Amino acid sequence: MRFCFIIVLSLMYIVAQSQKQGRLLMDSLLKALPLETNDTVKARIYNHVATYYVYVNTDTAFLYASSGMQLVQKMKWMKGISAFHVCFGNIFSSMGSLDSCISRYQQAQDISIAINDTINMAINYNNLGGVANAKSDFVSAARYFTATLTLGLASRNTYSISLACENLSLVYFNQKDYQKSLTFARQALDACEKGKHTELKQSALKAIANAFREMKQYDSAFIYYQEALRFCRQNDNKMEEATTLGALAEYYANQQKYDTALEYGLASKKIWDATGPLFEDAITNTGFVGSNYLQLAKRIIDSAEASRQTIAPSFLLNRARYFLSEAVKNNKLAGNKVAELEFQRSLAEVYAMTGNYKEAYLNVIHYQDIKDSVYSQENKNKIAAAVGQLEIDKKNQEITINQLTIANQHRQQAFFVVALMLLALVGALFYRQSILRKKTNTALVALNNQLEEANRLKSRFFAILSHDFRAPVASLISFLRLQKEDPNLMTAEQTLTGKQKITAASEALLGNMETMLLWSKGQMENFTPVMKAVPVKDLFVYISGFFANSPNVKFAFADTENIEIYTDENYLCTIMQNLTANAIKALNNTPDACIKWQVISKDQMVNLSISDNGPGMSQVEMNAFYSHELVANKKYGFGLYLVRELARTINCSISCHSLLQQGTTFVLAFHK
Repeated sequence: MRFCFIIVLSLMYIVAQSQKQGRLLMDSLLKALPLETNDTVKARIYNHVATYYVYVNTDTAFLYASSGMQLVQKMKWMKGISAFHVCFGNIFSSMGSLDSCISRYQQAQDISIAINDTINMAINYNNLGGVANAKSDFVSAARYFTATLTLGLASRNTYSISLACENLSLVYFNQKDYQKSLTFARQALDACEKGKHTELKQSALKAIANAFREMKQYDSAFIYYQEALRFCRQNDNKMEEATTLGALAEYYANQQKYDTALEYGLASKKIWDATGPLFEDAITNTGFVGSNYLQLAKRIIDSAEASRQTIAPSFLLNRARYFLSEAVKNNKLAGNKVAELEFQRSLAEVYAMTGNYKEAYLNVIHYQDIKDSVYSQENKNKIAAAVGQLEIDKKNQEITINQLTIANQHRQQAFFVVALMLLALVGALFYRQSILRKKTNTALVALNNQLEEANRLKSRFFAILSHDFRAPVASLISFLRLQKEDPNLMTAEQTLTGKQKITAASEALLGNMETMLLWSKGQMENFTPVMKAVPVKDLFVYISGFFANSPNVKFAFADTENIEIYTDENYLCTIMQNLTANAIKALNNTPDACIKWQVISKDQMVNLSISDNGPGMSQVEMNAFYSHELVANKKYGFGLYLVRELARTINCSISCHSLLQQGTTFVLAFHK
């Protein structure tokens, strides 16, 4: 006999993937979690990770489930709260705490009913049915699974239909009605194939095999077991593989091949010990391992050549008592009366064979009490009534549909009345909008007048600047011509006075130029960068051509990997041009002057750098470069400030490394 407790999650398929892929996926999700700004996405990541760790590490699963629950409660997202109650229920299930598990599932179901979430209602009914089945409350289990099937049929959800049919098959299996169990198992397999739910197919195949096994059709059972085992290993689902191996152990035990049965049972136990020793199927497998040890001991004792056996019967009986006692104890804690019943009888037999008749008697009494409560005719009638209620519900549903049709007609009439009222409202809104549009147009005209006035003021500003530029330049040209044509025409005092005037005019010109530069800096706020992939080699070609006529400076460019940078090409060219011009100026008196541009790709960054072998920058200059303040009327340092501002606009970080008499390096860092 097989006792199975199926807990279903909406993310079951992901958990069923290979362990290696699952861990890689969890690592990538956890790495992305701190960078995610959308709370809904973060909550789903928490649920995804917690669901995965239910089958790996319950402490870790509890940690992420708690974080996710805090987030969705803060968001007041009811569907998310329901999902995390389900997650907590699965954690408690894996720990064997079925009462806490029921509480969480019921809270999830209350929320799903309140928000009319029929998909999760079906899943929650299935989960509650699984707990009831594990506690041997088959009547409640049948009601829950029937509710899941009803919702699945109503929404044509093959996933819910497959789950419900498989679990109803299990209910009839536990009631030893193997023909009905086989019927529902085949319906579950059919729904899996229609919906292409490969993660559920192995369970349906195993349910069919179990029914054939108990009906003594061993050839058919073996074929379905092998197919189920193939799907388990194909999906790398260790828990289902362990359950299937345990079922195969029962298959061989039914044919009295206890050596082979013990081999499969121990293989199943090895997997369960690593994944979840307190799961119902794990406890059941432990009990069957003990039963197989008992059968081997009886075979040796009954054999005429018992004295020649290499394994003593006492050793086998001790092993049987150990495993059976463990199974009975854990089934009592879990409330699984059917499994406890099966192994209570075997344990009584072990005690009798070892001479402990008191314990044997007590186990027999307890066995009979459980059997009378579990397999009563009253329970069978209630289960049949729960499943038969499904047909009655279908008829009631047809009546309800007819009533809804009449109600829809009344609603349509009301809709037409409301539609007429809405049309009148829309007309009023259009009229109001036309009035607002007139007011807006008036405001736009006023703004346009202001803009024209601003443009006129700007034109005057440029005219003044042009006049200020012309006067000192004209004076300088006149002085130079006069000095060239007749150097002795002016006295030394006149020459000195002229030079002083020209100096003052030049300084004024420089001030005007700086004012214009500051004005142009203000105009930069209106520009928007256009980001695209730019090959670095194209940038190097541009810089090489732009400074081709620079004397006494050697250029070097390094781009061995043909790297591309995601940026605005014009902004970056301006930055590179400015940095190159500054480097050439710094190398003015440097022998063997050299400038090197290179690009390096590392991790998630691309670093573009320029290096020179000039005199380097002082600490004061370095501090000025890293300062984010631009002092008003400052005559120097605007170029590097402009470079910093341009770099910030295209999401590029810029840094500087300089050593006196060794050179300077600027590094532009871009994200890939």
